[in-house]
Amino acid sequence: MYSMRMIVQALQKGDEALKNGKRLLPEAADKDRLESIRTHEYYKPLLESLNRQCAEWRDKPLPALRFTDREFFFHTGERFSFEKQYFDMRGRLAGFAMRALVYGEPGDIRELEDTIWAICEETTWCVPAHSWARNEALVLPASSYDDDTGEYRLKKRTSAEMIDLFSAETGFALSEILYLLGDKLSPEITARMREKIMERTINAFMQFGKIFHWEILTMNWSAVCAGSVGASAIYMLKESELLAPVILRVVNAMGAFLEGYNDDGACLEGIGYWTYGFGFFIHFAALLYERTDGALDMFALPKVKEIAHYQERVFIGGNAVASFADASPHATYVDGLAHYLKQHFPDISIPAPEYRALFGNDSCYRFAMLTRDLFWTNPNCTRSALAPMTHYFNDSEIISTRQNVRGATVGFAAKCGSNQEPHNHNDVGTFVYAIDGVHFLTDLGAGEYTKEYFGEKRYEHLATGSQGHSLPIIDSRYQIPHGTHKGTVITSTISDALIEFTADIAPVYEYAPLTSCVRRYRFSTADARLEISDTVSAKTPLSFTDRFVTMIKPVKKNDGIIEIHEGRHTVTLRYPHEICNATISQDVFHNQKAIDHMCYFIDFSLKKKITEGTFCFTIEFE
Repeated sequence: MYSMRMIVQALQKGDEALKNGKRLLPEAADKDRLESIRTHEYYKPLLESLNRQCAEWRDKPLPALRFTDREFFFHTGERFSFEKQYFDMRGRLAGFAMRALVYGEPGDIRELEDTIWAICEETTWCVPAHSWARNEALVLPASSYDDDTGEYRLKKRTSAEMIDLFSAETGFALSEILYLLGDKLSPEITARMREKIMERTINAFMQFGKIFHWEILTMNWSAVCAGSVGASAIYMLKESELLAPVILRVVNAMGAFLEGYNDDGACLEGIGYWTYGFGFFIHFAALLYERTDGALDMFALPKVKEIAHYQERVFIGGNAVASFADASPHATYVDGLAHYLKQHFPDISIPAPEYRALFGNDSCYRFAMLTRDLFWTNPNCTRSALAPMTHYFNDSEIISTRQNVRGATVGFAAKCGSNQEPHNHNDVGTFVYAIDGVHFLTDLGAGEYTKEYFGEKRYEHLATGSQGHSLPIIDSRYQIPHGTHKGTVITSTISDALIEFTADIAPVYEYAPLTSCVRRYRFSTADARLEISDTVSAKTPLSFTDRFVTMIKPVKKNDGIIEIHEGRHTVTLRYPHEICNATISQDVFHNQKAIDHMCYFIDFSLKKKITEGTFCFTIEFE
C-alpha cells in the first residue's frame, strides 16, 4: 500500500504543518462549532441522551470489574455479566469526556478523572470472550539462547500486553482524550494515561514477537484493532521516525481489511460490521490524512468509494435493512461517519435524521464514533427519506431494492453467495420483505453472542442455521455450514418494471440425491408483488418443505392464503394448497441484546415425495 519511504516523507510533510499550528481533529478545537453544538436544534437529541445518561451515572458508583464475573464466561460461555460493567465504564469515559469538551464543567472533569484512573487500574483491557488473549502464547525474546534448539527461550505476553478489539479502542479513546483535554486533567492522571497507552497499545503492538492474528484477518478486526493502534500512535508519537514503523504495520493490516471486501463494496458481515470495521478504517484514515497534511490519502484507495456507498444500498425503507449475516433487521446509523463520507463522496445519500444513533444506542459506547457525531456532522445538510433504488452487488451476489408503492416504502433483498462468509449464517438463497420499516418476512439477524454461538454448536442456533431462515428444508436436511460449495447465480436482471434474481442453491445442501434447487425471485416495482418459485430436481424421491420466517404472528385464512398484519399494512402470502400443506409454528429467538422475541415459521410441505417439480408463492400487500 505505502512504502516506509513514502510514509516517512509524508509524515515529515505533516511535521511542518503541525509546527505552523495545524491540529489533529481540528473541529474539536473550533469555538464556533462548539457553540453550535451547544445551541443548534440538530444536536439537541444527542445532547439530551448524553446528559440524561451522565446524570444517571453521577448517582452510581464506578462499576467493579470483578474476577468472579470475568471467570463466569469461561465456566458458562455467558458474556453479559462482565461486559455490562466493562462497557458502562467505557460509557462513563465517553460521556464525561464529551460533556467536558462541550460544556467544560469542573464536575465532568472530576468524573472523567475517576473513570480514567479506574480504567488504568484494570488488569487487562481485553474482554474474557476473546479468550485467545488469555491463552495464546505470543513470543518475546528471553535473555538466553538455547544452543540445543537454536532458538530463543520464549515466554507469553502478559494479559496487559494483549490487544483485542476493546483493548485497542480503549487505547484510542484515552490517547484522544489526552490530546483534547490533557491540559484540564491532573498531571498524575495524564502521566498514568501515557504510561498505560504506551504499555498496552503501542509498545505491545511493536515489540518483537509474532504478529497479532487480527493483522491478517479480512474482516472488521483488522480495521478496528489496527486502526485504533494507529490512531493512538498518531496522538502519542511526535517524532516521524518513531511513528513511521507503526504506520507501516497498521496500513498493511488495513490492506488485509480491504481484501475482505469484493470490488462491489458489500460488507458480508452485515451493516453493523460495516459501521464498525469501516468506521474505524475511516477514523484512522482521517487522522493519517491530517497528520501527513494530505500526503497519504486512504480515501483514494481502490474499493473505498464503493464501500462507502454500502449503507444506503441496504436500507430498504425506514430503518429496516437487509439483515444478512450477524446484522439486525433494523439499524441506526452513525451520523458523524455518514456526514464525513459525504464530504469525500458527495453522491452518497444519508438516511433520515430520525434513524441516527444517539448516546447509548451503542451499548459498547465507542468513543471515536460518539465524539465524531459532534464534530463531523453538518446540521445544515438537507436530507429527506432515501430515494427509491435497486442495487445488485455483483461479486457478493446480493440484490436490494426499496420502492415507493401506493404511499408506502417497500423493500426487498435476497442473496446467494456461500456459507463460508465472515459472521456467517447458513443463508444461501434467503430473502427479506419489508414495508415502511417493518419486516413482514425477515432474517432474524444476530443471536446473543456467547461462547457457544462462536463454537461448534453455532449452526444449531435459529439465528445462524438455515432452519431459522426463509429457505427450503429438503429430506429434513438443512444447509451445510462451511461447505465446499456455494450457490450459483443464474440470472440477476434489473429493469424499471421488474427485478429478477435466480440461483441454484442445491450445492450448499451437499446432498447426493439432490440434483438442483433453483430459487427464482420476481419483484414488480409498480405494485411490490413478489413471486417466489423453487424448481427441484432429484435422483430419488425426496420430501420438500419451504419455510418462511416472520416476527409477526401469521394467520391462516382460506385455503391457499396466509396473512401477516402489522400497523396499517397486511401482507398476503398465496401458496399452492392443492399440493402442499401449510403449518404455522413458533419458537423463541434470543437476540444479540439477550432479549427474547417470538418468531414464527410458516412451513409449506409437499403432500408427497417428488423427483421433479416447481412450487410458486406470491407475496402482495395492501
